[in-house]
Amino acid sequence: MRGTQRDRSCLPSRLRRYQDRRQGEDSDKILPRQRVNSFSSAPVEAGALSPLSVTQVTRIVKRLIEGEERLSHVAVLGEIFNFKRHTSGHIYFSLKDKGSVLNCVFFRGRNSTLTFKPAEGMEVIAEGQVQVYEKGGRYQLNVARMIESGTGALYRKYEEIKKRLVAEGLTSADRKRPLPPFPRRIGLVFSRDSAGLRDILKVLRRRYPLATVLIRSVPVEGAEAAPEIVRGLREIAERGGVDVVAVGRGGGSIESLWAFNSEEVARTIAGLPMPVVTAIGHETDTTIADLVADRRAATPTEAAELMTPSREELLQRLESHRWTLRDLLVRRIESHGSHLSQLRRILRSPGREIDSRIQRISELLERLHIRAHAAMEGYDRRLERAGAVLMRRTPRGVLMEFSMRLQSSFKSLAAGLRRHRERHENRLRFVRGRLDARKHWKRHESRLGLARARLDALNPTAILRRGYAVVFREGRSVRAAAEVAVGERVDVRLFQGGLRCRVEERKVEE
Repeated sequence: MRGTQRDRSCLPSRLRRYQDRRQGEDSDKILPRQRVNSFSSAPVEAGALSPLSVTQVTRIVKRLIEGEERLSHVAVLGEIFNFKRHTSGHIYFSLKDKGSVLNCVFFRGRNSTLTFKPAEGMEVIAEGQVQVYEKGGRYQLNVARMIESGTGALYRKYEEIKKRLVAEGLTSADRKRPLPPFPRRIGLVFSRDSAGLRDILKVLRRRYPLATVLIRSVPVEGAEAAPEIVRGLREIAERGGVDVVAVGRGGGSIESLWAFNSEEVARTIAGLPMPVVTAIGHETDTTIADLVADRRAATPTEAAELMTPSREELLQRLESHRWTLRDLLVRRIESHGSHLSQLRRILRSPGREIDSRIQRISELLERLHIRAHAAMEGYDRRLERAGAVLMRRTPRGVLMEFSMRLQSSFKSLAAGLRRHRERHENRLRFVRGRLDARKHWKRHESRLGLARARLDALNPTAILRRGYAVVFREGRSVRAAAEVAVGERVDVRLFQGGLRCRVEERKVEE
């Protein structure tokens, strides 16, 4: 008894309470003292424990988990994955973080209150009770309410704005404007103290010092950032003469970059009369402003390089163009010199050109005469053919033609009548032959009836029908009593059925 008390003191208080509740229940048939010993550190003899069924173990775990007050109403933050909406309306999914995974179920009666559409990868906060699904032997969160976390709400808003702008065609590549090759005035909308602004100014001084730079300092983070960015872009555009505008900031979280996801900022960028280059965040950060801008740069330095040509490259291009122009002028002078030489040769003897043209005119006149003669002969032949046709079209010729056609039609009609008469005569002979064959068939049918009657009279079954029987011994028919011994068994076949008999007596007739 003391050993039992000491063993129970080693157990958690929750398990001891469970054992006390289970004592006296016959349905599960669990011995509390044996279960206590299973958790004890004292040695147990072999066969001293009563095994538990899987259902019993699952019920113990179920009562332990569902009896925990902290798990009766819990809020869990995680990322949705393995999302599935069943045809019944229930939602099954899992929440995961870097360390673990939690299965969740959101029944139809509760998920109808959702204010957003859950999707894979969305970060949410699920509230509910941790329960044990006894049939599957696993624990899960029975969700009663689910909301988006802060990042998830921003992402959904981002997708909604993006969808509207894409539908309006503001992100289409067809509306992207090319950047000017040699901008005279460049507008910059950045924070005055940002490192990105310093990088752009440094690159512009090095690459293209000819351009005039207009700077509009704006806040790039916070509630006032989006309206200030819109105001700065419009002020740059209203100054006039600005060829290209750059807007951006350094990297950060989605909340830090949210001013550039503003729909108002995006529409302002799309409505500016000059092309816009964005340099927002890191290369992996894509904002709504990047989608509607004419060009997107990964860094402020790249934005400056996109907007301006390099001074060194311009000098190289000028030198290349200088040599190209020199070569073109040399080739053009040589070509004109060659042409002048040809003209000199032609102008030295104009009489030769005149003689050549006279000879050409003579040849053309001769060809014209030949073609005219041939055309006249053709017209004569066509005239003769037309006269012959007119002769055939006289009233006498037309009557003769109709007379010949009428005779031909009479001949065709007579031939058709002869063929029709011959065909009907053949059919009549065929029908007469069929009638003769039917009479012959009736005569043979009567003979066949007589033969059938004779065959029925000779049929053994007909004899059996009159009350006779056939005796078989070992599968052979018995014709005489001498073929069977007394006491031997024989088979008797009747008209319907048969008999198994034993010979009691035999009468042999000599």
